[in-house]
Amino acid sequence: MASNDELSVKLIRNDGSETFRLKAYSVGTEVENGLITDSLASAFRQVVGSKLRLDLQTYTVDFVIQGMTPDDYPNAGTYDGSSPSTPDNDDYGFRDELIRASKEWGYDTSNGFDVLEYDGRKIDGVITSFTPTENTENRPGRTYTATLEWTFLNDFVV
Repeated sequence: MASNDELSVKLIRNDGSETFRLKAYSVGTEVENGLITDSLASAFRQVVGSKLRLDLQTYTVDFVIQGMTPDDYPNAGTYDGSSPSTPDNDDYGFRDELIRASKEWGYDTSNGFDVLEYDGRKIDGVITSFTPTENTENRPGRTYTATLEWTFLNDFVV
């Protein structure tokens, strides 16, 4: 199991209010060579005749959600066992909070894109996929492996 001592892969919300520290054991990068289209969406969501080149770069982060601490994810105090719907389990809480972040985080005009911090770099983008898996035959329960896909973005058309 990966240690919490040096969790060098982080997800940071664009306003800096939330951070996830991931126990990543692999990070893959995929670059797709520019797709060119004949039209561009304007600020008024109208199609304008122009060439648009779309380059896609994604990062796939594989990690474990085991032995997490309250310092590793936002809203950890919610998972202190004070309610039947929120058990005292930081692994469970980490998974649920990352599911929430996957749905709620994203670009906004005042703060820009969220950030993947990896290998000394800060990569602007968004969570495009999060897949946690629990092996229910494995014990202890509520321990997970997960894959997160991060897509690098530097422009946003409103």
